Amino acid sequence: MIGYKVLTRSLCSPIQGGAPLFDGRTPWTTPRVACDTGPGPCAPGWHFCRDPQTALRIGGCWPDGWTSALWVVEAEDVVERQDKCRAPQLTFARPTTDAENRAAVLAFCAPFGAHQAAMAAAMDAWGRALARQAPASAEVVEADLRAALDARQLSWRLRRFEARPTRAWWAPWDAGAAREALTVRYARLMGWRGGDPAQYDVGIQDAYRHGLAAALPTGPNELGYALSAPSWEGPDGHP
Repeated sequence: MIGYKVLTRSLCSPIQGGAPLFDGRTPWTTPRVACDTGPGPCAPGWHFCRDPQTALRIGGCWPDGWTSALWVVEAEDVVERQDKCRAPQLTFARPTTDAENRAAVLAFCAPFGAHQAAMAAAMDAWGRALARQAPASAEVVEADLRAALDARQLSWRLRRFEARPTRAWWAPWDAGAAREALTVRYARLMGWRGGDPAQYDVGIQDAYRHGLAAALPTGPNELGYALSAPSWEGPDGHP
């Protein structure tokens, strides 16, 4: 059976965490484990999904604040319960292609109805931003953050924190920025709120693309920020 599984950028479980499962070279086969054949959707075994959009829904698009990795997997002796599958062993065949990722995000956005394509494009843009592929630059990130503050009509000062933030510190904030921007976009597309649907993308999305780890209020009229790890290093120090 062919299926799909989400891992973090560091190749860890998005739900269980822990060490990277493997080094990213495919094909790679997991160790064999006991696989529960009971009726529950959550039970021992290697878990995956039949389709990529369900894998994204369960595993998350940026579970640790970085864009997740979607993989094509192969399995035998599969137990399927509700929207989850599990097996005693998985083979990671390959990462999905850019085209497959875009198709998965588009399918993921089907509940948005008439705004499916617009929301999928916005999610894809946030996914590219949270991949942080540009080298971290304080000057560029500060310019992006000032653009974000201007878009929100906030006259705040910026304060850079030199220490590299831990995953536990930054993940809720950068993922939160994406969720906030997407929530505002949909509300405005639906006419529930007035204003530009893309307002909460301005500046902040570019800041993440250019190496921002996270930004959050750190005092009265003050936005604190820290830069991410180098582009070749994941949030847990793994490549």
